[in-house]
Order: sequence, then C-alpha cells, then structure tokens
Amino acid sequence: MLQASISKKLKIEGFGLHTGGYSSLILHPEGPDTGIWFVYRGKSIRAHFLNVVDTTRATSLGSDGVLIRTVEHLLASLYILGIDNLTIELIGNNELPILDGSGFHYFRLLRGNIRHFNKPKELASIQKPIKVELDKASITAIPCEKPVFSYAGFIKGLFDLREVYFKGFAPQVIYARTFCYLEEVNNLLSQGFGKGASDKSVLVLHNGKPVNAKMRYIDEPLRHKLLDLIGDFALFGARATFCIRSLMGNHRLNIELLKSLSLFATFSKSSFVSTP
Repeated sequence: MLQASISKKLKIEGFGLHTGGYSSLILHPEGPDTGIWFVYRGKSIRAHFLNVVDTTRATSLGSDGVLIRTVEHLLASLYILGIDNLTIELIGNNELPILDGSGFHYFRLLRGNIRHFNKPKELASIQKPIKVELDKASITAIPCEKPVFSYAGFIKGLFDLREVYFKGFAPQVIYARTFCYLEEVNNLLSQGFGKGASDKSVLVLHNGKPVNAKMRYIDEPLRHKLLDLIGDFALFGARATFCIRSLMGNHRLNIELLKSLSLFATFSKSSFVSTP
C-alpha cells in the first residue's frame, strides 16, 4: 500500500451544518510522510485524535485557541480513497461545509485527482481484541485477515438491531447523510446545533419514516454512523489491519477507541513498494 496525496490544488465551499456559516476549503497537495493538516487563521492543526476537543454531534479539532468543526465527512472520504498527505486550508467560517450531508461531494472531488508515491503507508496492527464501552454502547477492534468496519444499531420505528459493513467499497457508505429525529429538532436548535441544516443536507425521521427526503439506503442512518466511524478512525494516523465493530457507538466512543489503540497497537510500514 502506497502513500498518496492529490495531484493538484482543489477547492470546495458551502455552509456549515451547526454554525450555518459559509466557508471555503482549499486542498493543497503534500509530499509523502506529511500527514493530514488543517490550517485556519494562520494556525496549523494536525488531523490527529490527540487534537480532538469536542465530540458533541460532530468531531472538532482544536489547538492554540483555534477550533475546526465537523471534520469527519471529509476525513472519511480521504481514508476511503487512501489519501494520507494533504493540507486543508479553511477560509471564512470555522466549520467544514456539510454539502449534502454525506461524504459524496468530497469523494467525487478527490477521486480523480489522486497522486501515489513510491513510499509505504503506516499500518497499525493488534494482537488481541481491544474494547471500549460507554453505557450500552461499545466498540471493539479485533484481529482479522482483512480489515472491515461495521456498525450495529437500531432506528426507532424502522427496524430493530441491524449491522452494516464497510469492506473497502465506497458506495457502501459514501452516500449516507447525517440524520436526526423530528422530535429533537427544536432542542438541537435551542442548543446551537443545526443552524445550517436543510432538507438537502439532513435526513429527518419521524415514526421510522423520513419526512423530508427519500432514503438512499434502507438503513441509511446506520451507514452514516459507519461513515462517521471511518472518518474518526482517520484521525489515528495509520491504516487499520484489523476489524472494527461498533455497537451503537458515537463520536465520543470512536475517539476513546483510538486512545486505547494507541497504547496497544503495533506500527509498521506496509511491505509493498512498487518498482520505479
């Protein structure tokens, strides 16, 4: 597995989900072993779980008084595409654009502009299961032959416990939009969340049915949770060589898993390098 960046500078813009503010992202190519960095108001913040400062309804990074909100959808797209060297410059509002609420528009922008380097990726492996729990939720990293991400949960009024999987095929998750329940909308707004939400970016459910749009998958909310899991895992700084199974997990628990993995995982460079 080879490291990758993008082949040219790219730009995308839109409104933030929670702040409602408008921002532009300029994505800059970087060389191998750079990692993924955000730049906002002259401050650079590495995309790493140690820089996560908030996991309430999204994952946000912070350092030296600078906060960058809702990074998980772009990071999921980068991880799925194997892009591990990039500088993401944020101009205007401090929240990444929500776009259509999924990772699709980021994925579409990036997929035709990937540049690979003749340098191996950093890999993470484990020798035994690692589990984190919070209330009734849990996430477990499990040694396996081929890495698979999965999410198990239920949706009120729609279905009981069900599990969805990401096995490396982008359409399994990339179109899944962020969602909420109709009965929680007013409460979220009163807490300062969802100021930039619209029918085009958020799937609203009531009594097990979408009230503002058709679902793209029969289990779209679970697949969005899975997309979030992948995006949060991108903050680990290495590719998983193990399976990750989430049972009703959330952003907070995702980051707790990364903290535990950092204590027990073994890191190495992938063995395959192409011949010049």
